[in-house]
Amino acid sequence: MSTNWRKTVLSKDAKFHVLGDKPFYKNRFNRVLKYHSPGIAPVEDSSGAYHIDQNGKAIYNERYLRTFGFYERCASVVDKQGWKHILPDGTSLYENHYDWCGNFQNRVCTVRDKDGFYLHINKNGKPLYKNRYKYAGDFKDTIACVQNNKGFYTHIYLDGTEVHRHWFLDLDVFHKGFARAKDEVGWFHINLEGQPIYKQRYLMVEPFYNGFARTEDKYGALLVIDETGKIIKCLREKLLSPLQQLSGELVSYWKTQTIKSAVELGVFDALPAKSELLTKKTGLQSDSMMRLMKALEEIELIIKKDDGFWETTEKGDFLKKNNPLSLSDVAVLWANEHYVTWMHLTEALQKNQPVFEKYMGQPVFDWLDKDLKQLKCYQNAMQTYAEHDYLNIANKLDLSSYNTIIDAAGGQGTLLKNILQKHTHLQGALLERHAVVKQLKQKVGEKLPFEVNEFDLFQAWPIKGDAVFMSRVLHDWNDKKCVKILKHAKNALSKLGVIYLIEMLLDENDSNGGMLDLNMLLIAGGKERTREQFQDLSQQAGLQLTNIIPLDGFNHIIQLEPSEH
Repeated sequence: MSTNWRKTVLSKDAKFHVLGDKPFYKNRFNRVLKYHSPGIAPVEDSSGAYHIDQNGKAIYNERYLRTFGFYERCASVVDKQGWKHILPDGTSLYENHYDWCGNFQNRVCTVRDKDGFYLHINKNGKPLYKNRYKYAGDFKDTIACVQNNKGFYTHIYLDGTEVHRHWFLDLDVFHKGFARAKDEVGWFHINLEGQPIYKQRYLMVEPFYNGFARTEDKYGALLVIDETGKIIKCLREKLLSPLQQLSGELVSYWKTQTIKSAVELGVFDALPAKSELLTKKTGLQSDSMMRLMKALEEIELIIKKDDGFWETTEKGDFLKKNNPLSLSDVAVLWANEHYVTWMHLTEALQKNQPVFEKYMGQPVFDWLDKDLKQLKCYQNAMQTYAEHDYLNIANKLDLSSYNTIIDAAGGQGTLLKNILQKHTHLQGALLERHAVVKQLKQKVGEKLPFEVNEFDLFQAWPIKGDAVFMSRVLHDWNDKKCVKILKHAKNALSKLGVIYLIEMLLDENDSNGGMLDLNMLLIAGGKERTREQFQDLSQQAGLQLTNIIPLDGFNHIIQLEPSEH
């Protein structure tokens, strides 16, 4: 058989193949892809998608929705039942269908099943192992990358066993004994044991090429490193020196106050608009308006189009009041009293006590309750975070054996509402402070899918339930008060009841959450905690920590049960 097909290219309109400067055959198609061994090409015309030989003729009678190239004499095709592989004569490689198929390499192929999970199959269409993954890449030298349901990656062998039992935020295949990996700090290289081969972390790393790799550090410098992490050559100097970066961080409050002013002036809600209209709507002089717009453009919240219209960026959209996940109230909340309180961080650290009450006249929740405008701003801000962060909680828990659930200090009931929508057999109750309940009823009337009760976290709760949820409640309070809250929660449980806390978990070996921890000290005297600290609080309250379920990189569901269970 002729091998001229190897020399063909696609025509400029991709409707036929060309050899040299002449068509390779007479036929014309709606679309063609390049030839693959054994000299077969995918094409598509009015009859459907199929494969042709070197004469431009169909090699089988079947027609598909899509066809792809042959790899190891197998090609992926799509029909009404899904994806599968066929042989060069058009016969199916196996009987079943998948939701998606990759290409065979070394007799192994990645596929996605009808449930949306990834796995690897052999040429009989049979899985290589029992596990299913959120994502799986191709094998290279008998090792592949896979992602679990928590979003973390590791390497597996052909039989599905883990290569090194280490998990990363992102991961690449091994190349010449090393693989690129990413953790919370940045990118680096690991060896076959899953261990970092140097301490540095980078914004970007390339695979090693004969012992050397190109990297980019957090200051924008391009560097060449060897397999020990030693810098061999600088290809580009730092775009920002450490001094410049620190200088920018020292004035980061400029951004906070700029965003607050733009929200208060209604800039984001007025967009898209030209400068003249914005000047009228905000009441600013044209010079002041332009200075503000330039600042907002610098921090990538707005952009000016060629037609003179200012528009919000994807990030800036969240500052519009009509956005379902609007952060406009958040922008005002953090830039006022909270902002002033942060000016006294040194005092709070020296005394290891909150300072909000000293400078604002009342403890934070009493202060919120006295001013309905401030309370509304705070509750709207918390609702935005709840809508974003709590969406998948209902899918993470088996609540089928419960009848009633309590959301304690649950704000406007966003978490409770999401759970009741998913688990329709449940009855729900929201417990909140008097001012919050009053505001909620004024906002929605009596049309709520759950019962609402006033309560005090630190007094006996008015109702009982099979499960108690507390989302970001304990981080507001010191250890002594948390134990008291947990005891009341325990007493509110029916027999065999469970408490679910939604909180950040600190890691002693990681700095994530450090800034939020300082904020909790300043505002309410609370703190972010480690797993061990939650275990200690639980034991003091007569509870035991029985499970922790990660939600994302920060939040976790912490499951507590009475010790006598």
